[in-house]
Amino acid sequence: MRSICVDGSRLGSRLGTAVVLTGLAALSALWTAPAEAGSFAATNWQDYRQIRAEVEASHFLSKATFGPTKAEIASLAADIRSKGRKTAFEDWIDAEFAKPATLHRPLVDQMVADDGYAMDEADIWIGRYRDHAWWENAIRGDDQLRQRVAWALSQIVVTSDKGAGFNDRGLDRNGVPGWVGPTNYYDGLVNHAFGNYRDLLSEVTLSPIMGVYLSHLKNQKADPSIGRFPDENYAREVMQLFTIGTNLLSANGTTRYRGGNPIETYDNEDIKAFARVFTGLTYAGNPGFYGWRNFESPMEMYENFHDTDEKTLLRGTVLPAGQTGLDDVNGALDNLFDHPNCPPFIARRLIQRLVKSNPSKGYIYRVARVFRDNGQGVRGDMKAVVKAILCDRENINSIRRLRVRDVDGSLLGLEVVTRGTEYSSLREPVLRYTAMCRLFNVTSDYPTGRLMLSNSTRNMNQGPYDSPSVFNFYLPDFKPQGVLLNYEPSRRLPNRELFAPEFEIFTTVVANKMANQLDWDTSDGKIDRWVVNTNKTGLIEVDVFLDFAEETAIAETDDFDGLMAHLDLLLCTGTMSDRSREIIRDAILTEQYLGAENEAELAILLTLTSPDCAVEN
Repeated sequence: MRSICVDGSRLGSRLGTAVVLTGLAALSALWTAPAEAGSFAATNWQDYRQIRAEVEASHFLSKATFGPTKAEIASLAADIRSKGRKTAFEDWIDAEFAKPATLHRPLVDQMVADDGYAMDEADIWIGRYRDHAWWENAIRGDDQLRQRVAWALSQIVVTSDKGAGFNDRGLDRNGVPGWVGPTNYYDGLVNHAFGNYRDLLSEVTLSPIMGVYLSHLKNQKADPSIGRFPDENYAREVMQLFTIGTNLLSANGTTRYRGGNPIETYDNEDIKAFARVFTGLTYAGNPGFYGWRNFESPMEMYENFHDTDEKTLLRGTVLPAGQTGLDDVNGALDNLFDHPNCPPFIARRLIQRLVKSNPSKGYIYRVARVFRDNGQGVRGDMKAVVKAILCDRENINSIRRLRVRDVDGSLLGLEVVTRGTEYSSLREPVLRYTAMCRLFNVTSDYPTGRLMLSNSTRNMNQGPYDSPSVFNFYLPDFKPQGVLLNYEPSRRLPNRELFAPEFEIFTTVVANKMANQLDWDTSDGKIDRWVVNTNKTGLIEVDVFLDFAEETAIAETDDFDGLMAHLDLLLCTGTMSDRSREIIRDAILTEQYLGAENEAELAILLTLTSPDCAVEN
């Protein structure tokens, strides 16, 4: 495992001779390494059961939230001990289902008003409030599971702030500036996170944000006499990315072949047919097809601009001539939603975004089966699908929890053993950052108490509303260059292929930038942000404080083994190897005259930048 330190950087100067565990080579080595183990001391059964429950709670919550808090781990661990693991997890999920949605648009409006701005004011710094609201809800929102699922969906039915008019102050027919539009789209994902995937498809298809982004807004029926034909962009992507994918799949996600070649789900004629369906849609509330922009309401159908001829869709489904445009749209979405590819295709995408990069054939099959039928005859029930993903044995058993005994049979502790490559994934940069903020209970000195965090895309290669294209930040089938030495994907995986999507954006440059970002943020327990510098307000600096009091108290006792076990549980879900703990502990002990507060900060930084924290099992 190679360790790196950035010469001349603040990270390097701060750590001196300390080992910095953050290189891409180190991450790659750990991701494909044999299973390793970390241990927790427990000399009686009461302590053993408590530690085991805390590890199980931390592991589960890391997949179901934007990062567990200490209080959430303690509460779920208590439920695990009293109810059993499966019941505790299901009850936690049901409680999350019952919580009201925390929406972004009302928060944007409130933040702008609290700061004394008008929505279209020149000094507002276009788009920053939608970022502020996203980070606020991700970190502080009470409905954590809903927020996490919405983030997953935003990487499947992708839009971004790159669309025309999404970053300007120009007012629409409702008197709302364009930069607010993407927030409305994201709230649609929040609202439908626990609904039905078919309803989500309607929301996405009729969204004016998606209409602009994938250009089916103001899409018109063909007129060959002037060389006009329907735009095919949305027709292609709703199939390729949002519902069925490009190749036919078995129920377990395995690609189906004919004559040695993958069987395609659709061809160019199918794209043309669907493009004819998505004609006649434009902004709502206008007297005509070419009226004012409106990002507040779903698009409306203008029949005179819709292709009313017969259309043949996938698997021979025919939309009859002469029916309304919305009947055509609903028929086309039903055609895709009812396609046998939709359950395994969406199941795999959601598992990747919530749990792991390489779900097995069995995992995909079990989740796809629930997508097809929730047990009550309902297809596409997102509540049932989310619960199936999080409670599946491949998630909750991705780490082994073993008793450690002395030679005389007496109890020594708990050993946590990872199951290796096929059970792991590289944690998204955004999720690593939100986990830090939530764990250490960030507070702000901003007058309203809001965090006022904004995107740090240049350091993370990722941020809300900031996907570079409809293909997301990274491809679900991305493979880093090079050969995996001494490793062969197992038969458990569809097509025996191994993928590592997040490595597409977490390059060596980003690894170093993010490490330095984390160093800045942990060096004094304070995230420094400059919110805006305008003629109206001048420079506004916001301090966002991280609470390291508990970690500092442990460091004051010189119990560095205890400190590392504590951070392992909270930041690495108990999966940090004993060797990594030793490296970090020794690095702290090498530094002289740090004092307990700085020792705690250094331990937190080195844990956050360790491969054990970056690679989630």
